[in-house]
Amino acid sequence: MGTHADPITYAGATAATPKGSIIYVPKYKKYFIMEDQCEECEKDWKNKQMYHMDLWTGPSHAVTAVVVCED
Repeated sequence: MGTHADPITYAGATAATPKGSIIYVPKYKKYFIMEDQCEECEKDWKNKQMYHMDLWTGPSHAVTAVVVCED
């Protein structure tokens, strides 16, 4: 749902934001919870101390369309 009580999944670097961390993204007016690692996110944090988070944006049946849009 994206509420604080029911946040949406995001992936990131565990050194930057440990699993279970909850963030609020004003652009989407939603809360997200760190539940997965992201290889690119880990590299960005390790090499540049840059936060990089991949936000879950859609239902499973739309994954292909979401990836095409993201790319």
